[in-house]
Amino acid sequence: MEYKFHDQDFNEINHDLLSIQASLKDIETHIENTENLNDNCACSFVSKFINKQKTFYALNVNKTNMVLEKNDWRSIFIMNPPTPEELPNVISQLEKYIGKVYRTEYMWTIREQNVILAIKFKKWYDDEFTRALRSELIVLQEINKSNYKKQYLELVLDFGKYNFDLLLCKRKSKQPVSDNTTIVPPVDSDTRMRRTIT
Repeated sequence: MEYKFHDQDFNEINHDLLSIQASLKDIETHIENTENLNDNCACSFVSKFINKQKTFYALNVNKTNMVLEKNDWRSIFIMNPPTPEELPNVISQLEKYIGKVYRTEYMWTIREQNVILAIKFKKWYDDEFTRALRSELIVLQEINKSNYKKQYLELVLDFGKYNFDLLLCKRKSKQPVSDNTTIVPPVDSDTRMRRTIT
């Protein structure tokens, strides 16, 4: 039997949807216009390994720099990268919660056959969130060595606007001297893009 909506039903549904839309716009406006908004969902990830199902939030960011050895890794891969237009905002978010970004570069992965983004950090902040993030990425790297299909760590940024799949970049990279951030934009032809095996 087919159910037919009456005009009153449609009007009620439409009214509810408009109310939801107005509420979401109010929330977006509040987030955009409030500086130093310290909300749990600003930057977070859910642990798969070091403390299963625990959500780590980048709250009370400690801007003290983490002490890293010469060959300690400083870089990550974003497997589902933002567009070049969104990249400055993403860099700003990463520098707010994780550390100073030194270089970003779009690359072509040989194994996955898609474009990814390499993020090289000059400095990592030394707090519970970044230590947990680094630990999770190290464990994930070891697990992926024996898995055909890679697992990723999902990082949520900017109040859920971005959900990035992360992998550890194990390339050796010395600590850069300059404080300037270098952004290497993607090129039109894949043949001119640096290739990498993740």
